[in-house]
Formats: sequence, C-alpha cells, structure tokens
Amino acid sequence: MKKILITGASGFTGLHACKHFSDSGYKVIGLVNSNKTKGDNIPIYKCDLMEQKQLDIIIEKIKPDYILHLAGENNVKKSWENPLHSFHVNVTGTLNLLESVRKFVPACRVLIVGSMIDFNPCNKMQANHPYGITKYFQSVLTQYWAGLFNIHALLAKPSNLVGPGRSSGVSSIFAQKIATIEKRRGMAELPIENIHAQRDFLDVRDAVKAYEVLLNKGEVQQTYEIGSGVSRSLMEVVTTLLVFSEAKVKCQTDPQAEPQTPFLVNTSEISELGWAPSIPFEQSMEDTLNYYRGVLEL
Repeated sequence: MKKILITGASGFTGLHACKHFSDSGYKVIGLVNSNKTKGDNIPIYKCDLMEQKQLDIIIEKIKPDYILHLAGENNVKKSWENPLHSFHVNVTGTLNLLESVRKFVPACRVLIVGSMIDFNPCNKMQANHPYGITKYFQSVLTQYWAGLFNIHALLAKPSNLVGPGRSSGVSSIFAQKIATIEKRRGMAELPIENIHAQRDFLDVRDAVKAYEVLLNKGEVQQTYEIGSGVSRSLMEVVTTLLVFSEAKVKCQTDPQAEPQTPFLVNTSEISELGWAPSIPFEQSMEDTLNYYRGVLEL
C-alpha cells in the first residue's frame, strides 16, 4: 500500500484529499499545524513547517511514497495584514519540506499546490497582492530545488476551488450568507463588489482527483494548470446559488463596476494525462449551500 503524506490535512482541500486518497486505497497520513487532530482513522501529526528538525523527524519516520503539499497561508487579506508571515509560511515552509524529502526520501514524488492567481513578472510588473508574490516564489524555487537536488517535485495551479466545506472563497462566502438569510426568514442585502468579476470555478473534489493523476503521471519540475475551463461572473455564482434557495435576497452591487476579461485556464497538459472535471458547477453550488445549511446554528 502506497503511503501519502498530506500537509494542511485539516483545511478545506485537505479534508477532501484525505477522504479521496483513503477511499482510493492509499495509506494516508495527515500533517497539521493546529489542534484539529480529528482524522477519521487517519494518523495525524502536528508540525509547524518552520521547524525543520521536527519536520525531518516526521518525514524520516513516515517515509512517504507521495506528498501532497496543501499547507500554507492561502488568504489574500491576511497576506496584506502580515506579508512576512505569508512569505515564510508559503516559501520557507515549502523549502523546508523539500529539504526533508531530499535528506530522507529522495524517491518520493511531491506535488506542490500553488495558485492561478500568483504573480508572474513576465506578464505584469506590478503584483496585485503579497499573496501572489509568495506563490510565485514558491513555484519558482520548487522548480529550481527539484532540478538542483534531483527531487521528484512538480506543481499544480488550481483555479478557484468550490464545493462543500468551510472555505474563505467567494462562493463559500455567498453560500454562507444565503443560508443565514434562509434561517432568519427575512429580506436581506447581499453585497457583491463587482458582479462582472470573472473567475474559473472548479469543484474541490475534481481538483483532488487531478492531484492524484499528477502524483502518478505528472512530469517532474513541470507546472500544470487545473480548472473547469469555463469563466463565470460573480453574479452567475449568486444567481446559481439562489436557484436552490427561497431566500429573499437583494443584491447590492456597484453600478460603476466595469466588465472584466474572462479568466482562462489552460488545462491541455493535464487533460493529456486523462483528467477532466466531472462535477457540474450547479451541483457544486448546491452542495456548498447544503453544507452551510447543516453547520449554521439557528
């Protein structure tokens, strides 16, 4: 039985990843940096990726065949509040993990999960936020480290992940607000900063399946974009959520907001490996809404 270590195992994607790989027959071990140690029969280790010695001990003990690196600071707002912390977690934490792999499990295949909204200096000279810079350096340094030290690491850049579970993503925020409005049984306003903002939304369960494909078939040092291939506006997200709700919602929008260019994801390389999204956007929205209906208190 192949062993896979999943960092950030208690997060939005991490919880789905643990379930998927466990159901698929892998021996799953979770790594977290909190007291959220519930693992549904999955061994959980608590470790701060900033602590190299602690990480070395765990990697040497587990000797995983695969590592899915999901841990990190994935909040744009927090990256503005504490940019150095975001940089250390996303960049130094990733390098610490790769160093442990280099020293103790050089044959391990490692998938570093970045982001489609990272900063690319080839396309623009001014970054939009500190988070994008941290993910850019995470990607670049992973590729160089893998090349210099013969580490079997590759990168995934997913689009906006949606689906059931607690997330800081915009669709999750909308779903939680609509579920709250339902429980209060009244009319309420739903603020939408820019109804024209375009994003590619991919179900987190499809993303996790893509990660498995990359861990087994992906080419080392390569970067793979993962998405639905469809650009949708924030207004479409809200409209779709409201199809599954009787909540009385008045959308509060900015009349000065201008249309935006569609957000395009190039999925050709991962498609060649046999992956394609299978969960309809409508199902993702309904499942997200049902999740918040289940966890909100009256």
